[in-house]
Amino acid sequence: MSKQNVLRSDRVVFLDIDGVLNSLPFIRSVKGQERLLSHLDPNAVRIFSDMIRVTGADVVLSSSWRIIVKLPQMSAWLRERGFTGRLIGSTPSDVRVPGKVTTPRGLEIQRWLDLYGAKVESFVILDDESGMEHLADRHVKTDMNVGLTTDHCALAIKMLREPHRAGPQKHSRTGC
Repeated sequence: MSKQNVLRSDRVVFLDIDGVLNSLPFIRSVKGQERLLSHLDPNAVRIFSDMIRVTGADVVLSSSWRIIVKLPQMSAWLRERGFTGRLIGSTPSDVRVPGKVTTPRGLEIQRWLDLYGAKVESFVILDDESGMEHLADRHVKTDMNVGLTTDHCALAIKMLREPHRAGPQKHSRTGC
């Protein structure tokens, strides 16, 4: 498990990369550029950074990128693309579910919350995948064909302003 920095906020955004800070059309447009950095859409990073500035939330990397890119490198790449927020850690990759090859992302996020989230009052998950399990009410589902939009961010901002409560919430999880 990677080292986690101290929370400065009581709000956290769990960040996926593929389908959030990029999209299939963007990835196709940079085809041939092998560096992963080139797969971060500066426009999506700017929109995300604006959302973080408005909410003051800390960011936890929940993307599979956390397995191949060390946190300091990921933070540097995000900054190169215009991110001004704070990447404080990543979800654990050692969570296992018996009989499954992959672990649902929601369980990895829950593990992070169990370990480090005692002071977290509100959080949101930005991800294009399902599998958020019991945390689905905090999930803003993006689309790999589009990536992050201002509508997604508006919904995330609204959700971050509300304390997390157990049980289903009444939100449209695909935008405003």
